[in-house]
Amino acid sequence: MRKTVALVLVIAFLSPLHSVAAVKAGDKCSKLNATSTNAGKKFTCIKSGNRLIWNKGQAVKAPVAAAATPATPEPTPTATSSAKPDVVLPVANTACPRVGMKIEDSRGYMKCIWQGGARGKIADQIFWRYFPVTKLSTTKSNNYQTKPVEKGLCERSGDTFDIDGGILECRWIIGHKLQWIRINTVKKTFVNAKSPVSIDVCKLQNSASNVDRSGRNAGAGMVGFPLTETNKNGMNLTGNNEVLIVPLDFSDFRGEGDPSKQIAYDSKWLKDWYRYFSNGKTNFNVTSFDRWIHMPGPRDSYPTDAKSSINANANQMQGNQAQAFINEISKEIDLRKFSTVYIFYPEGEYTMNDLIVRNHLFKFKEGEKTLNLFSWGSALEAMETPKWSYYIHETLHDFNIIGHAPGNGWPLGIMTSQSGIGLAINPWEQFLFDWLPSDQIYCDVASSLKTATISRTPVEREDKQTKMA
Repeated sequence: MRKTVALVLVIAFLSPLHSVAAVKAGDKCSKLNATSTNAGKKFTCIKSGNRLIWNKGQAVKAPVAAAATPATPEPTPTATSSAKPDVVLPVANTACPRVGMKIEDSRGYMKCIWQGGARGKIADQIFWRYFPVTKLSTTKSNNYQTKPVEKGLCERSGDTFDIDGGILECRWIIGHKLQWIRINTVKKTFVNAKSPVSIDVCKLQNSASNVDRSGRNAGAGMVGFPLTETNKNGMNLTGNNEVLIVPLDFSDFRGEGDPSKQIAYDSKWLKDWYRYFSNGKTNFNVTSFDRWIHMPGPRDSYPTDAKSSINANANQMQGNQAQAFINEISKEIDLRKFSTVYIFYPEGEYTMNDLIVRNHLFKFKEGEKTLNLFSWGSALEAMETPKWSYYIHETLHDFNIIGHAPGNGWPLGIMTSQSGIGLAINPWEQFLFDWLPSDQIYCDVASSLKTATISRTPVEREDKQTKMA
């Protein structure tokens, strides 16, 4: 009898313990689709192979007692849209107030641009023009159905695709084709090809140029060797140059805000550009103002049209016109330490022409000094020319080179166009200035030209590989 009671008691205690045992994912269960809730999860009995086990379970939100709140009337539904209405753009080809203004919509932007030419008032030649924005393809946003591969054809210039050690970029190649070009991000070691002859052999002489035979070199500058009189305009091709940047406005066109930010931007580019392309040989010390210098009269009181004259005395005539500016500037600062003065006007000024004055004797209260002066002009403003690139372009002329070659106006170098897409100096002019290290030049004689493998890179790249051959 005692044994029977003991057995019954054990069974009585075991049964409830089994019913509340903790359910774990993967444990054996007895009935397909049975459920059990434990530790905030609801488990379901599933079939795995020939076994029945508990699945991973799903979280179950604990019921929360709702606080009693007074009844409120439901709001009346109204029609709404989550999409923002598109921007209303100006009408294309209608007049706009200032070059560079931009209004964007979801597909592109309307921009105020100069659409005129050399004649007529620029203010009457600026209009709205629409530019659709094309979304370039990248690895993260790839529009290609097949994976891009090096030298494979691509669809749109500028598309990129990440690969090991670099990227593929879609570029134009010979034959008017678009091809994936590999660009390495990991620099590899290199050895520049050594010139088989002295680089002096490649110093083409002024006497061999058509420009020199025409007599143009007599005053406009040089195209070849020897480069002489580089300091004839008071500028130092090697060493320090003291220059002044002046923000100047008029009684009928006042400048807004503090011009210091613009000046700091231009000063940095001016100094960094010369430091880099001269390989540290030429330095510019920039002095400036933190406010607008006010001319007492309106713009039409200060003519700036002498540049258009073909008179042999055009430089003297421009200098005479610039004297009015010097009169006001010299009231604020002693000009005797400077070689060059750069002047710019408030944004949106389209009536003043640029003055380009070299080696002119200006008078001011401390005495007189020969200065170069370059003032901003309407065409530069209309073309959205960076001010710093205009300063550099004109000052490079001061070092006695003609520039504007091989194609005047070509947008690929600062001496062919200071308003272009490329604002580096070309390697020949860098060579002419003795700014290009000899180990970055490959020179040979055409009559005994030898086979060589030469790896050239753009002058903008700081890799010290061959830049000219």
